[in-house]
Amino acid sequence: MKTLMLALSVCSLSACALDQTDATDHSAQTGTDDQDVIGGTTDTGDACVVGVFSHPPGSALGSVCTGTIIGPHTVLTAAHCVSPAAIGANQEIDVLPGPTLGSQTGFLATSRTFNPAWNINNLAGCHDEAILHTTQVLTPICPRGIFLPGVPALTLRVVGYGSNTHTNTGTGTKRQATVSVNSFNTVLIQDGT
Repeated sequence: MKTLMLALSVCSLSACALDQTDATDHSAQTGTDDQDVIGGTTDTGDACVVGVFSHPPGSALGSVCTGTIIGPHTVLTAAHCVSPAAIGANQEIDVLPGPTLGSQTGFLATSRTFNPAWNINNLAGCHDEAILHTTQVLTPICPRGIFLPGVPALTLRVVGYGSNTHTNTGTGTKRQATVSVNSFNTVLIQDGT
């Protein structure tokens, strides 16, 4: 089962894989089972869902996550994708559009902010949200989602660049899948299979 943050899911329910990968080699084994788009299909739409690639300056190796354009210079992502405690110090962060990471030129994030309550030693404590800013204009902006608790057989569509198999392959290609909501509270949504 996956556990997704309500804050991220309301905007895009994006998947991410925080592991070392080559920006041009998307067959590398990356990710963890709770952040993947298992059984997903390639997504060539959803231009407001972008890759977030953190790496040492000048390096093609780094960590891949997913973000959502929420303003002309603003991307919503996860704190574990940008916090120095998770990705290491002195990392550059690029915002990469397109259905396959590395297929287009990205934009350098000029600043990052993440929830100060996020704690790498207490991942179940939530607060895993972050904002990236760029000087370049980003488009299109994702529409705001609506979460309607109590709707029978509630399903959500998730979109992200995480792996698409239980063997952690396929990272770097944007995929989508539809998932059923098993339970939720004020900060978490839990979906199945």
